[in-house]
Amino acid sequence: MGAQPTPVEYESLAAFRHALDRLLIARDDSARQVGLDGEEYRLLVAIKGHPLPTINWLADHLHTSRAEVLPVLERLVERKLAVRAKDRHDRRRVVVSLTPAGEEWIEMLAEQALVQLATMGPDLMRALRTVVAHALAYVARPLPVRKEDVGDHAWRSTGRNRPI
Repeated sequence: MGAQPTPVEYESLAAFRHALDRLLIARDDSARQVGLDGEEYRLLVAIKGHPLPTINWLADHLHTSRAEVLPVLERLVERKLAVRAKDRHDRRRVVVSLTPAGEEWIEMLAEQALVQLATMGPDLMRALRTVVAHALAYVARPLPVRKEDVGDHAWRSTGRNRPI
């Protein structure tokens, strides 16, 4: 076990998490105001951000499972914001794309997200720089010297692989 984090390191972790949460909450609030939940917003952005997203790619990109992506995608399809289609080059793959209505929604939400980033970004970047500086200092700190006693070595002479 390494050295214990200092109170300042805990403070920097908390400040970074707070700044990040503020941004994500603002983004989710913007999505809710137009009738989307956070998952639907994330999926719309992921679809728009890739030229030919498949369901597997979306699950991987969003750090979730296919089983969790499918119901969210189904809600977007029902609302006519996204469509699924077989890949022209590989009929086994299903490619997801936005409909014209989905394109309008994501454009409006992206504009709001960019304004939120411009507003909250400087605080987030300051908190990120601070927490990264503290993390680098933490990992560079030498490990504390631990005094060993006879008990630390006595088990070795027993032929066992671990202490008794």
